Amino acid sequence: MSQVCQKDSSATAEDVSSQAVRSQLARILISPEFTATESQRNFLSFVVQQTLDGHSDEIKGFTVATRVFGRGNDFDQAIDPIVSIQANKLRRALERYYLVDGQTDPVLIDIPKGTYIPVFSPRQEDISFPKRTEAVDTGAWPTILIHPFVNLTGDKKLDWLGPGFASELRMELTRHQDLQVLKGIPAGGGYRAADSLARFVLDGEILNGTAGLEVIVTLTDARTNLQLWSNRLDCGADPAQLINFQKKIVQTVTAQIGCEQGVIAKKIFTESSGKAPEKLKTYEAILRFLEFSQSRTEYHFVQALNALQHARDIEPRCSKVWSMLARLYIIIYSYEISGFAIREAREKAIAYAEQGAKLAPDSQYARIVLALVRVVTDEITAARKEVQLACALNPNSIIQADAIGYVMALSGDWQQGSELIRKAIRRNPYYPDYVHYALWGNWIRQNNYEQAYQETMHLRGPQVFWEPLVKAVALGNLGRLEEGRDCVADLLRLKPDFPERGRILLGRYIKFDSITEPAVNGLKKCGLELE
Repeated sequence: MSQVCQKDSSATAEDVSSQAVRSQLARILISPEFTATESQRNFLSFVVQQTLDGHSDEIKGFTVATRVFGRGNDFDQAIDPIVSIQANKLRRALERYYLVDGQTDPVLIDIPKGTYIPVFSPRQEDISFPKRTEAVDTGAWPTILIHPFVNLTGDKKLDWLGPGFASELRMELTRHQDLQVLKGIPAGGGYRAADSLARFVLDGEILNGTAGLEVIVTLTDARTNLQLWSNRLDCGADPAQLINFQKKIVQTVTAQIGCEQGVIAKKIFTESSGKAPEKLKTYEAILRFLEFSQSRTEYHFVQALNALQHARDIEPRCSKVWSMLARLYIIIYSYEISGFAIREAREKAIAYAEQGAKLAPDSQYARIVLALVRVVTDEITAARKEVQLACALNPNSIIQADAIGYVMALSGDWQQGSELIRKAIRRNPYYPDYVHYALWGNWIRQNNYEQAYQETMHLRGPQVFWEPLVKAVALGNLGRLEEGRDCVADLLRLKPDFPERGRILLGRYIKFDSITEPAVNGLKKCGLELE
C-alpha cells in the first residue's frame, strides 16, 4: 500500500485535521471489509493516536510490543518478530479496505514499510489505489423497456391512459433497483434507440370489457420475441376511479414481473443456473439466493454464499449484495447452522446489513433487511424504526409489502403487519412463503390454533426445521397429537439438538411470551419438552 502514498513519515497530522483522521480511523474500524484481527486493530488505533498526540517519535517496535501485544520489558525484537509480522498483516488489511470499501474515503491512512509511524494524506486526484481488473458488466442487470399502452376502446378521450400507465410503471419499477428501466424515443410511429438495449419489453392494451375497462399487459423477451408473461386486469366501470385503478394495476404488474421471485428473476436465473459461482455476474449471483430460498438445502445455501461473496468482490458498491449477504449470515446465526462460527455470523449480519443501508439509504430492500437483522438480534426499537422508514420510502408498493409486513409483525405490530402480508398475497402470486410464519404467530397469540395450522399448509420448506416446528405447535394445541408427534420427529431429524437449544432458537424470531408459552406447551403435548 505504501507505494501509492509517496510521502515520508514527517507527513502526518499536519496534512489533514486530527478530527478528519479520527473519523477516518472510526470508519475503517467499523467496516466489515477491514479484516484485521483485534490485536491488529489495537495496533492501528495505538499508532494513530500516538501520532495525533505528537508522540510519533515514541512509536518503535519495543513500544508497540509492550503496549499493544502484551510483551514484557525483556522483549527482544531479534528473537520475537511479532511487531513486524503483525505490521505487514495490518498493511494488507488496510490495502484491502481501501480497495473494497474505502475507494472514495477522504483520508488515506498508511503505514509505510520500514516504519510503524502512520501517514495521513487527503485523497487527491493523483493518489489512487490500483483499479480492479474485472470490468463490471452493466448488461448483467436486466433492462426493461416500457411502451405506452395502446388505447383500443375507440374513445379518444381515454388516449391519456396509455402514456399514463407507462409513466407510472417506469416510476414504480425504477424504485425497484434490480431493474434498469429504459424509455423509448418516438420515431416514425414506432420507437428507436432504447429498443435495441432492452432485454425485456412491456406492452399493454386498454380494452372495453364486460364490466368496464380492462388492461392486458404482456412481457416479451426481446432476444427471442417469446412472450414470457401476460395478465388481464380489470379497471372497473367508474371513470372517476380510473386514476386509483391505474395505480393499483401498476403496483400489481410491478410486483409480478419485478419481485425477488417474479417473472424476470426466474427467467435470468434459469439461464445462469449452470454457471459456477465465480463466473456469475452480480445480478446472476443475487439470483442464487432465489435458488436457496426455493430449495432450502445446505448445498444451495453454500452456493448462494459463495456467489454473493464473489459479487461483493467485483461490485463492492452494490447495496443489494451486502443486504443479501446479511440475510444469509442472519440465517446462520438464527438457525445455528453447523460448520459456521455463530457469533461471527451475528456480527457479520449486523455489519453487512448496515453497509447495505449505508450504500443505498433510499432502498426499501436494504432497510427491510436491516430491520430484520435488528429483530433477530433483539434490537426491537431499532427494528421498528427501520421498518417504518422502509414503509415510508414507498408506502403503496406491493413488491416489498410482504417483507415489510413480516418484520412489522415480528417486532410487535401484528395488525398492520398482517394486513400488509394479506394485501401482498392477494395481489402477488410470487410472494415468499415465509410470511406465513408471521401470520401463524399472530393466530397463536390469539389462541386460534386451527387458523395457525392452516397458515402452515402454505409453507414449502421441508428442509428447514421451522416448518415441522410450527406445525407441531399448532397440532399439539389442537389435540391432534399423533400428527404432532410425526412433525416433532421431522423437527428432530433436521435439528437434533432442538431439545437443548429450542428456547434460544425460538427466541431468535419470537419475542413475545404470548407466542412463546403456547409454542412450548404445544411441543410438550407432542412429546418434546425443552430444557
